[in-house]
Amino acid sequence: MTITQIAILGGVFLVFSLGSYAVLRIFSSRGETRRIALVSEHRVVESDTRESVTIRDLLRRVVSAIGAWSTRDASLDGSPVRIHLLNAGMRGTNAALFYGGVRILLGLGLPITFGLIYWLMRRQPGADFLLPSLVFFAIAGYYLPYIWVRQMIRRRQRDLSEHFPDALDMIRMCVEAGLGLDAAISRVEKEIRISCEPLYEELHLVSLELRAGSSRERAFKNLAMRVGLPDVDALVSMLIQVERFGTSVAESIRIHSDTFRTKRRQRAEEQAAKVPVKLLFPMIFCIFPGLMVVLLGPALIALFRTLKMVGAGG
Repeated sequence: MTITQIAILGGVFLVFSLGSYAVLRIFSSRGETRRIALVSEHRVVESDTRESVTIRDLLRRVVSAIGAWSTRDASLDGSPVRIHLLNAGMRGTNAALFYGGVRILLGLGLPITFGLIYWLMRRQPGADFLLPSLVFFAIAGYYLPYIWVRQMIRRRQRDLSEHFPDALDMIRMCVEAGLGLDAAISRVEKEIRISCEPLYEELHLVSLELRAGSSRERAFKNLAMRVGLPDVDALVSMLIQVERFGTSVAESIRIHSDTFRTKRRQRAEEQAAKVPVKLLFPMIFCIFPGLMVVLLGPALIALFRTLKMVGAGG
């Protein structure tokens, strides 16, 4: 291996090391330097405005600038990308721009890195293998952030769907005890924080919107948009209809909570019914071959010895 190849490999290693360090710094939380503001839609820095710009801030600005160049309307409130990130719990002002920048950088960085490594490992790369590989890595790098965000959405929506009936029952008890709906939501959000942090954040945002003077209809619709669950959409529609027609809030919440629990139990039963089908293929390809070897192996060995003795005696 020549000095040029060693230098290129060292440069690639250095770039990946710095990139990994930057990503870890971005996603690490430091409570002593910044706090999360639940009121606003973005991260709020501590009151010290004289703080110098860190590498993480500079990297975030560069990636967000790349995302702003690629996706013009991604940061708008009604854009699909913005709603997609809100469902994952990412409420930052530049979250959509940063998301678009990461997708572009990975879509370009993975094929370039693979091409450099392939060129270093082989003097004359074959186009029949190199071009499909570059296309594959470009597509994989572009869609990996999307897959990661989708997994975050599924995990977050699962937590919300599991704890929403309990929150509705507490809201119903508060309303029956004489509290208004706004005060009940403000009370329940403090009690639900230990068991489900995402649900606390959503209820806290609803409470803050109501305190700021927003209408209940607007606050509840924003809740449904941020959560992205059909059951929550039905709950919001029910609460809006209750406010318009003046029916009993406690009774309506009780009925919807029972419906919520019934659907949750049906989903659990559906997942349990899928278990035998999912276990069929591992049993066929992993368990049954070993079981057949253990059960039939000695018998086949004894049979082969007997046939060998008979053949030798004949």
